[in-house]
Amino acid sequence: MSKKISTGAILFILFFFLLTAGYPPIGAFLDKSFTLSGVTEDHPFPQISRETLWDGSFQEQFNSWFETHFPGRNLLIRIRGQLMYSLFRESPNDNAVIGKDNYIFGTEYLYEYLPLSEPGDDAYFADLKDKLERLQTILGEYDKELYIFITPSKAHFMADYIPWRYKVLKKDTKTNYQRLKDMLEDSDLHYFDCCTFIEQSEKDLQAPLFYTTGVHWSYPWGTKCAAAFSEYISRTSSRWDLSTLSLSETPLNAPVWPDADIYSSMNLLRAPCDHYFTFSLTVTEQKDTPSVFLRGGSFMGASLTSLINAGVFGQDVHYENNFYYTDGYSQLITLPSFTSYDEVDLDPLLGRSDILILEVNEAAAGNMSFGFIDYLTEHPEFLDRDY
Repeated sequence: MSKKISTGAILFILFFFLLTAGYPPIGAFLDKSFTLSGVTEDHPFPQISRETLWDGSFQEQFNSWFETHFPGRNLLIRIRGQLMYSLFRESPNDNAVIGKDNYIFGTEYLYEYLPLSEPGDDAYFADLKDKLERLQTILGEYDKELYIFITPSKAHFMADYIPWRYKVLKKDTKTNYQRLKDMLEDSDLHYFDCCTFIEQSEKDLQAPLFYTTGVHWSYPWGTKCAAAFSEYISRTSSRWDLSTLSLSETPLNAPVWPDADIYSSMNLLRAPCDHYFTFSLTVTEQKDTPSVFLRGGSFMGASLTSLINAGVFGQDVHYENNFYYTDGYSQLITLPSFTSYDEVDLDPLLGRSDILILEVNEAAAGNMSFGFIDYLTEHPEFLDRDY
C-alpha cells in the first residue's frame, strides 16, 4: 500500500513539474489568442547593472515588468473575469454593473439617471441657454442653422433591469437631462429629443433599443432616430428640404462595434450573446444636400453616421470626442484631447458648413459639447463664410 502511495506521489510531482515547466511556452502561445481590451500601463524590461542590483531598483522594475508580461496573463485575466461574472454576477470592470437578465450598465450612466452624481444648477443651464441662443443668432447671420440632437441613456430606458442595490438609492429629483429639456422648451432653439421620440414611436423594430451587452444604443434604433431627425430638419428649416429616406433592418450572427462594447471591456472567456441587428438607410428621393458639421460624443456613431453614409448631406465633418472625420469618413484626424480646438483648422470646416448639429447624450447633459459651445462663442470668426 505504501509503495502505491509513493508511486502516486511521485507521478503527481512529475505531472506538476511537467505542467509548471510547460506553462511558460503554452501560456505565451495562448496569449496570442486571448487579447485584452482596455489600457494596460506598459513597463519596459529594466537594464541590469551592478548599481541597479545593489540599490534594489532592478528588482522593483523587474516586478513591474513581470506583472504585465508573464506568460498566460491574458488567459488568466479572462478566466478570473468569467468566474466573477458567471458565479457571482459581479463585473471585473469597475465601470460596468451587472443587472437583471444579464443587462450590463455603465456606472456613469447609472449615476446620472438615479441621480447620484452632482447635478447641474440653475445658473449652469441659464448660462448654457444664453450661449446656445447667441450661437444660433451668429449662425443665422450667415444663413446657417443650429440643431441639438439628444440621445438616450441605457439606464433610463432599461431601468427595470438596474440592480436593486442601485435602485434603492434613486433620488426624487430632476436629472440633468430633465433640466436640459426644461431649458430647451423655454427657448427658441431647435432640438430633437430622441428620448421623447422613442417613447412615442411605434415599437416596429425587431432589434431592442439597447442590447444586454452594449452601453450604446442599437444601430436600428439609432438610425431610425436619425431618419426622424432628418425629417424634423426638413419641417423646421427655412432653407433645406432633405432627401426622402428608406429604412431596412437585417439580423446579424455576431455583434458589430459598439453592440458589445461594455461586455468586451470585462475581458471574459465567452463571446457576447444577444440577438443583434444592423440597419441600412437609403435615399429614395434626392433633394437638398446642405453641408454639415457634427459635434458630439460616441452616440453619434450608431445614428447620425447613417445620414452621412446615405448621402443626405454634401460636405461633412463628424467631430466625435477627440477625433474627427471629413469627406464621408475618408479622412481621420486624432487629437490629443477632447478640447484641442486650437489644433483643428476650424475656419474652413465650419465656414463651408450650412448646418451645425450638437449631439448630447442625456447622461452628459450637465457637461454638454466638451467646451465646444464656449469656444465658438469666443471665436465667431470661424462661423462666417470667409475662409
